[in-house]
Amino acid sequence: MAIYCSNCGAELPDGVAYCDACGSPVRGQNRSTFAAPQPQASPVSQAQPQAAPIGSVACPVCGAAALPGEAFCDNCGAALLAPASFVSSEPSPQPVQQQVVQPAPSYSSSPMGSSYTPIYQAPPATASLVVSNPPPPATIPVPARAELIVGRSDPQSNSYPDVDLGPYGGLDLGVSRRHFRLTRNGDQFYIEDLGSVNGTVINGQRIQPHALQPLRPGDRVLLGKMELVFDLS
Repeated sequence: MAIYCSNCGAELPDGVAYCDACGSPVRGQNRSTFAAPQPQASPVSQAQPQAAPIGSVACPVCGAAALPGEAFCDNCGAALLAPASFVSSEPSPQPVQQQVVQPAPSYSSSPMGSSYTPIYQAPPATASLVVSNPPPPATIPVPARAELIVGRSDPQSNSYPDVDLGPYGGLDLGVSRRHFRLTRNGDQFYIEDLGSVNGTVINGQRIQPHALQPLRPGDRVLLGKMELVFDLS
């Protein structure tokens, strides 16, 4: 006749020692709560474990035979089913990939082989003063300096200008020892009278002493009676 577990109320077959649902011992329990009174059986000693028959399983604690699928041993109450392994539903975290910052590329400032084309820079222009009067005409190269003095040399006063007009009749024609200053800025030239006795006349216009005046190619410069033509090539 079926009995019921006093702990969980599960229906159990007669003769089991432990509840298959919760593992509570059922031998010696008061069965009046769940089943009709039964005649008391004479007390017997706890059943000795029997060898597991074919098709059954053995209790890992006492070795008693148990039916496959039972949760607890009927002899000692030991758990027969291994607990299910816990499987997390959350996805496993992915390893964080560290971003590698690449260094900025460096570029060489040197020319790249034959593909490099240098920028052509024209050489500075060459200036000259052409003596047009007195004849015959004579060309005097102007030194490539940022500033120079034009006049006539005078050894007695130790005067030696950068451009000497003495060999071209400067003394007789009224050229002063330090007649004018010629200043260069790139290819632009300026003329400045240095307070000469006869003054400096550009294209028929007398310029003020110690004042810069632009000088262009083809301008005629009169120093007393000597005439010069400024040339730039």
